[in-house]
Amino acid sequence: MVSGNVSAAATEQTSLGFFEEPATSRLLEFDADFTPSGVVLQQMLNLRHNVMWPYRPDPTILDPSAGTGVMGRCARMIWPEATIVGVEIREEEAMKLEDRYDELIVGAFQEVDLAKLVKRFGLFDIIVTNPPFGQWEDYWKIVLELVAENGCVSLLGLDSWGQRSESGYDLFEQSPPTSQYRVTGTINYRGGALNPKNGKPYGVDMRDYSWWTTKHDGLHRRGWHAENLPRLQSELRRWRLPTYPGCEPQPFLDAIYDNVLSCMGEYLPC
Repeated sequence: MVSGNVSAAATEQTSLGFFEEPATSRLLEFDADFTPSGVVLQQMLNLRHNVMWPYRPDPTILDPSAGTGVMGRCARMIWPEATIVGVEIREEEAMKLEDRYDELIVGAFQEVDLAKLVKRFGLFDIIVTNPPFGQWEDYWKIVLELVAENGCVSLLGLDSWGQRSESGYDLFEQSPPTSQYRVTGTINYRGGALNPKNGKPYGVDMRDYSWWTTKHDGLHRRGWHAENLPRLQSELRRWRLPTYPGCEPQPFLDAIYDNVLSCMGEYLPC
């Protein structure tokens, strides 16, 4: 890995013109939220060291909402020999994602032929994604059918998913997570871009987010364990124009990895 300051690396790579596409065009086209690579790498390291133990370099991994491919690319840094499958509803994204996944399925995740998927890849050791905001309950139900014994599911979503007032409360009563890993600090999903609808900068999302995680180990639990992940530097919880997460030059992503690893400190076992 290449060490270095994230901001400095970003400035250097921008000046060299290595970014493959302006993120502004993607925001205009998709009005999308992009999960910062630092937030993703933190949870990947947490899964590798604290959830999926003992470590193996070649798990099967499913990202059911691929987006920019940040989950697939970050997973490859942690599990270099993994078989990584992505699902993305936007057909126009396919060419941008081919180098991030071993197999890319274009279509709505809810419409994927699950029997065919399992026949080809087996049940998955790790399922990790940031699901579409209003569809997380559908995703939770489906992925629990696709996870292997002793595998894990980890979805990024609002802290409020687990609250009694939320629609998903009954779902978590029936199929509870085993752990709630809270992201400490706000996540900036829009990178300072301008809202194409009014020309003004997007506001900062002040809501709290967690990685809702379940280990498929056959044990029956009531409730779940909740803990705060170590606080990342604010630069690691955001992304900046002109790039977008998952498409950074490798030296830049290596610098993010090293900074996340430093922030994790003793949270990760030796």
